[in-house]
Amino acid sequence: MKTLVTTVWIALLATILCSFNAYGTVAYVANQNKTITVHNMETGEYIDTLVTLANIPQDILYAPNDILYVTNGTTVSMYNPDTGDHLGDLDLHYSGTAMPRMLTIGPDDYLYVGDFNSRTIKQFDLQTNTYVDTFATISTCEKMMFYDGYLYYSDYFSSKVHRLNGTTGAAIDSPITVGSATGFAISDDGYFYVTNNATTLYVYDSSFNLVHTFSDGAFQQAWDIEFGDDGDLYMASWGANNVVRYDPDSDEILYTFDDTYLSSPRAVTFGAYDPLVVVPEPATMILLGLSGLVLAYRKK
Repeated sequence: MKTLVTTVWIALLATILCSFNAYGTVAYVANQNKTITVHNMETGEYIDTLVTLANIPQDILYAPNDILYVTNGTTVSMYNPDTGDHLGDLDLHYSGTAMPRMLTIGPDDYLYVGDFNSRTIKQFDLQTNTYVDTFATISTCEKMMFYDGYLYYSDYFSSKVHRLNGTTGAAIDSPITVGSATGFAISDDGYFYVTNNATTLYVYDSSFNLVHTFSDGAFQQAWDIEFGDDGDLYMASWGANNVVRYDPDSDEILYTFDDTYLSSPRAVTFGAYDPLVVVPEPATMILLGLSGLVLAYRKK
């Protein structure tokens, strides 16, 4: 009987366990030293290094299918955002040497990949991770984003933010000019926040009028900027080796990320981070306690 109770106690301890999300939504940062690091969004503190890549990443995207996509040299690689396991690479459907740079999700739930060498934007089905079509032919692309029926992309060499028809991919115009434009993000109210190869953040209203600039020296060469669900703007500052959190309402930098494990960050994205953290549930603790009492009684 003692052996049976002991076996039951061990089985309960080993199997009646639960995992929980200890971190919630985090920031994933793509770094020049070929690493993807994970950071607490509330404090900027370093949590973990998820994966070390073969090549320098250009962009990173946490997609709705819970896959982390990374433009990694001549490929777009897929990773498990919790474990860092490599899930494979996209077939870019390109006969030459591809150089994928930018990633975004379209209103059709396709993944859009901007390729530097072919000067194209291509569509991929997120359910099957297969090529769908070439959406548009473009100039160079540093950042792209769908908004209000259009696809916008920034072009460092022409110093423009270009606008395409979001359905057909046809070129429309270039409504914003910022010298050596790099990253940009669009707020919920249609304001454009644009960075360049310097230390200034430019803010344009929904009619593309420059309404504000911000520069305090905290960031430099921010190649990627993204709005979080908290409404703040996160800027991956390649030149200043940091990621800064900017509050558009108060017009101030709230904090910079812990830079111990950052290396000229290239891009930032947000998503749930669920490494397996195993703890006994309350019911499990009760069962374990009862089993222990039975075992103690049997030993008498």
